[in-house]
Amino acid sequence: MKTSYVLAILMFAMSAFVFGCDVDETAELENEVLGYCADNPVDAVGSFCASIKLPEDMVGTPEQVSFHFFDSIPPMGPPSLMGINLTSPEDLQDFVAGAEVPMVLENLPESGAYYLYIAVYMPGGGAASWVLVPGIDYVGGQSGDEAMLEFTGEAMNLDQPFELRLAE
Repeated sequence: MKTSYVLAILMFAMSAFVFGCDVDETAELENEVLGYCADNPVDAVGSFCASIKLPEDMVGTPEQVSFHFFDSIPPMGPPSLMGINLTSPEDLQDFVAGAEVPMVLENLPESGAYYLYIAVYMPGGGAASWVLVPGIDYVGGQSGDEAMLEFTGEAMNLDQPFELRLAE
């Protein structure tokens, strides 16, 4: 009986190898962190879903969260496409250390390409001037090396949360 069990395991291992079971690809999928929008996709025309993952070591509640779209990164001047700006305590109460906060927008354009830029202004940071203060405020979103988000009028869901980092 032990011999048949060992043979069955060897046959399974060989078939996985022969038929292309790629361990690295499987490991990548297991390590991929899917966020709010993967589980709760938007489907309305012109809607957009992304989420922000706040650092585990973030202290306090932000004074302001800026979630906008720009033609270039780093942004120079006002947003090319307004997203949302949160400043009220009610809107900011979910922005706590380690949390993932969904950002769902509606009525986005039917065409255009933009970069998403996220600024989280902490107490003592740059909320009044719209300029991030290094070591205090947090930043996230797309880098200028990534492809721009292409708006087509269809619903858009970004499955992976944007991780914030301290501004430098």
